[in-house]
Amino acid sequence: MNADSKYFDKYYDYVNRGIQPETKELRAVFNIVRDLTDRRGIKHEFKKIDADIQDEIIETWVRCIKYGLM
Repeated sequence: MNADSKYFDKYYDYVNRGIQPETKELRAVFNIVRDLTDRRGIKHEFKKIDADIQDEIIETWVRCIKYGLM
């Protein structure tokens, strides 16, 4: 996760400290991000993505989960 992402602190609070995000959708997205970034190569590429784009990706995935969009 890019340190400039608005989700950086919430993500690492969840991953490292077990503090639950405010919605189940955001928790699901954080789990997806954690799974993806645990894979060699994907982690490095994801970290290279600009923070504002990471935020857009997270928010899009949250909406997809919340409203069943695919």
